[in-house]
Amino acid sequence: MVGAVTGDDWRGPQDRIEGNLPIVGGSNPDNGALKPGNWTPIETEWSGDQVGAHALHTDRDHQFSGSVRVPAVGPPATIRRWSSIAEPCPPPNSTDLRDLKISVFFSIVFMTVGITSNSLAIVILLKAYQRFRKKSKASFLLFASGLVFTDLFGHLINGTIAVFIYASNRDWSKFDHADVLCSIFGMCMVFFGLCPLLLGSVMAVERCIGVTEPIFHSTKMTSRHAKMILAFVWLFAIFVALLPIMTLRSYHIQATRTWCFLKTEKIEDWMDQFHLLFFSSLGLLSLAISFVCNAMTGITLLRSKLKSQQHRQGRSHHLEMIIQLLAIMCVSCICWTPFLVSSRTHKKTLRTLS
Repeated sequence: MVGAVTGDDWRGPQDRIEGNLPIVGGSNPDNGALKPGNWTPIETEWSGDQVGAHALHTDRDHQFSGSVRVPAVGPPATIRRWSSIAEPCPPPNSTDLRDLKISVFFSIVFMTVGITSNSLAIVILLKAYQRFRKKSKASFLLFASGLVFTDLFGHLINGTIAVFIYASNRDWSKFDHADVLCSIFGMCMVFFGLCPLLLGSVMAVERCIGVTEPIFHSTKMTSRHAKMILAFVWLFAIFVALLPIMTLRSYHIQATRTWCFLKTEKIEDWMDQFHLLFFSSLGLLSLAISFVCNAMTGITLLRSKLKSQQHRQGRSHHLEMIIQLLAIMCVSCICWTPFLVSSRTHKKTLRTLS
């Protein structure tokens, strides 16, 4: 029996052949047998158990061309339609449309709340900075303003991309063929995720020095030095975000198909393991530094509680800032610790299995 696989049976560029079948008179990426890859069957199959040459109708988008010779003996050879993991999403039904609208709505709400609250915080901090420009509180307010500015742009950029992805029904194959948006989204997630952790630890160190070594702080921690430290933190976070691109790696679509990040599943390459471990280690180290410095600051303030009346205003001034730092640290720990710890645990599991 001789038959042809016509255009109705063999459609898109993502169709593949199941089995290790020899190819005759054609070419393919494997230079020989058509081997099954990491594909998922999405439609019905066509089988044949007799000898025959079955032509493959191809166009410029197909990965190979030629003909496949079906073996005369053994189990029947099967030609299926296969699709890669990034296959287009099926047309949404009424339930999917409702869920899509809810997802877009909540994404817009969270983004709006974040932008509004950060904008108000920036106005308050800038007014306070003008009042305390030449005092010890100026450096703390400068770091806090940098933190709020970073968080504001994080909500604006990441939120906008997330809303666009939800509005596109999470169909990455439709709007990101070259993985450009995924790379940009992944770099933004790393940068805007790491910056608040680093700035929180810098603020904790600054307050710890200001309370335990006030003379050194007043003479060395100027606004110029604070601006240099702030710029260094931003540049370092940009370097970490660009590191996968510079090492010829890529960001990956995560399981929910709503965001991109470093590769977190099925990690086999040591460089991918290094990127994930590096990010999680920096985050955990920042949280640890914040905890230690805030603890030292709090203990110092408690010890100075019984001192003379003239220092109470200064203690109140420091106490206000340490409360703000504790709030920042608690939010960072709640939001980031589970993810950072799970990333390190995943790395250790891979090392044990290998």
